[in-house]
Amino acid sequence: MNSIEDNIIDLIMEIKTNFIYGSNFVSSILLLKIISENKNLRVIDISKKMNISPPSVTEALTKLENKGFIKREEGDNKREKIISLTHEGKNKTKELSSLMRIEMKDKISVLSKEDKLKLKENLFSIIAILKKIEN
Repeated sequence: MNSIEDNIIDLIMEIKTNFIYGSNFVSSILLLKIISENKNLRVIDISKKMNISPPSVTEALTKLENKGFIKREEGDNKREKIISLTHEGKNKTKELSSLMRIEMKDKISVLSKEDKLKLKENLFSIIAILKKIEN
């Protein structure tokens, strides 16, 4: 059974992964996480999911590709590239996710149980509102 801290971390990650707005900075961990959770992604798919420009996605993907974390393969259309994680990319995603969870858990640990429950409830509310706005 997940602890309150784990639930809070999951909710924060959901917000970070699904509701990032208009940033030129693309977080490598979030990008790797999105690629790991979705099959046959294209730049435009990532751009829409993260709500950032395709050139920003391409720039971030190039950095990840140069590090050996992703690969781009030709899709049905010669101009289309399908993005997926390499073996090294899968390992890095697990490592970074684990480190992020540990860091978040340390930050949340200072809260009282009552504050953790309030935070969890509020995060659920925020996600529900963001989903309404998105639709």
